[in-house]
Amino acid sequence: MANRKRKHGVLAVNGDVVVLSNAKEDRVDCTHINYALDTVFNQMRIAGNRPRTIESYEYIFKQFVEVCRIEYVEDINLDKLYHYLNVLQVTPATRLIRLKSIKAVLSKFFNNGWVKDRF
Repeated sequence: MANRKRKHGVLAVNGDVVVLSNAKEDRVDCTHINYALDTVFNQMRIAGNRPRTIESYEYIFKQFVEVCRIEYVEDINLDKLYHYLNVLQVTPATRLIRLKSIKAVLSKFFNNGWVKDRF
């Protein structure tokens, strides 16, 4: 019973590979934005960031992702950032707060190795 492998029953695996296809092309080498955000916000919780700060970052960054239609971390660039800031109908002070919040999350992406340049 030392090295017993299960080769029968419900959990049996026969080695066949099933390829599922979507209408949309999935990029295997890219990090999905939802995975990256979940990871970063969990890292912030572990590091001791205040819950209100994390909620604020999450709200602002998810709004950025929605406005710019970002699916993968690698899709983020300066053009999308400028587009988001131009779309906002807020005061310049609020715009600066949004920029700083996005920059904080992007710096975590850089620390995790998901983006190659600092924004």
